[in-house]
Amino acid sequence: MIIDAYNHVWRPKPNAPELFMHEGLSPEQFVAEMDRSRIDKAVICPLGQDIDNDYIVEAVRKFPTRLIGFMEVNPRDADAADTIRRYARAPGIKGLKLHPTMMGHPVSSHPLMDPIFKACAEHGLAVYGHCMHDFWTAPLQYEEMARTFPDVPLIL
Repeated sequence: MIIDAYNHVWRPKPNAPELFMHEGLSPEQFVAEMDRSRIDKAVICPLGQDIDNDYIVEAVRKFPTRLIGFMEVNPRDADAADTIRRYARAPGIKGLKLHPTMMGHPVSSHPLMDPIFKACAEHGLAVYGHCMHDFWTAPLQYEEMARTFPDVPLIL
């Protein structure tokens, strides 16, 4: 079995500054590409600059045997942990994607990240994190959270 561990699907955003976002990548298009590439399953998550967790839930609902959903939150949002808890109940949502550089937060900030990791631990969610972009996303930053939350699987 081949599982592609990191992908995006998104709705068209004609006014987005990034040209690639003007046309969306639908779950149907993505699964067709998976078939061409002989990929059995794939993890999908929102684009960092366009958090649309509802679209991920819809995509997984359409292709529950092919797509594995990871949600995304900005840990600086006051309701981030509650958002995790809400989407964790959706069928097929198995994890959380973090993009610390884009969202402007250090991974190892306990006051900021402990509620995020606690919510993931409560629901058995893995955390996928962008790594090696800068000092704040170095592996040792994630190690700090792994030591504090050993039951939260990390994918870097």
